[in-house]
Amino acid sequence: AEQLTVSTFHQLGLKIIRSERKALELKPGFSIFDAEDTRNLIRDLLIAEHGAEGDQAQVVQQRISAWKNDRVLPAQAQASAKGPAEMLCAQAYGRYQRALKAYNALDFDDLILLPTLLFERDAQVLAKWQERVHHLLVDEYQDTNRTQYDLIKLLVTDGKEPQDVEDWSGRSVFVVGDADQSIYSFRAADFTILMGFQDDFGDQAPDESTRTMVKLE
Repeated sequence: AEQLTVSTFHQLGLKIIRSERKALELKPGFSIFDAEDTRNLIRDLLIAEHGAEGDQAQVVQQRISAWKNDRVLPAQAQASAKGPAEMLCAQAYGRYQRALKAYNALDFDDLILLPTLLFERDAQVLAKWQERVHHLLVDEYQDTNRTQYDLIKLLVTDGKEPQDVEDWSGRSVFVVGDADQSIYSFRAADFTILMGFQDDFGDQAPDESTRTMVKLE
């Protein structure tokens, strides 16, 4: 049991961030903003920087969170913004990220986003964490979002398309989920990630002959 790491996604992300703080350009003693801290910061930025009403803070906060959970960065958000309301959110997103950096702080969504981005750009760091994760089990897989999925894929397959990995010796990924129990779409959970498991990691065989999926029906 001493060799196991048992955690939520966010606990694992925080563990990676603390270990790789220098690579992420974070100063010692960084803070984790909770939802209220985040909303208050956004409210102050909306009033000071955009002349917008502070009561829009919750809407902007939710939009920024959705972007982060879908791997959309501030520049991408501004480039794809449709209409004044979304552009306001995108501009606030950029200012919000700069403010977080000034405070040496992260928000809850950064705990998944930052390790994922770090693994994509630093092969040496990724290799170190892959060596620590030989067998990965994910419960409630129907409630994962796209950023969490990318983190899983990086740890399991080195970022390659899973079907392109020929050698699985000493490595495995095992998930448990039920698409009918997906209730967190408001937090960017995407049940189609579960539905695509066989194409991603399995043998892609029909249900009656597959060796990589067990249905508990």
